[in-house]
Amino acid sequence: MAQNKNDNLANSLILLAGVLFGAASAWLIKENKPMPAGKVLEKLKTQFAQEGEIEGSWIDYDPVESHAFDSRPLVYQGGITRKEASGTVYYEFTCDCYTGEILTINEQAL
Repeated sequence: MAQNKNDNLANSLILLAGVLFGAASAWLIKENKPMPAGKVLEKLKTQFAQEGEIEGSWIDYDPVESHAFDSRPLVYQGGITRKEASGTVYYEFTCDCYTGEILTINEQAL
């Protein structure tokens, strides 16, 4: 009888460890997955629209390794054209593909 209780306890602990390991694995996989490029672009357009009307935008859906930083993060590259008081301004940007954070932004003359 005591052996049966020990077996049940051991099986319960193994099951619990398996569930915890599975949950941790799922969380890590989700956290280490790049954000969809379309969502990143929409987030950036919302930020840019606060200071002027957006005329156009684009983003490269394939992340590339950035050579601007020593850590060489994977980035999306894109651009946004916005109307401003001085006229139409074009911006090129790179942003982290995991967080959507803008890493570089350059204003280009049109």
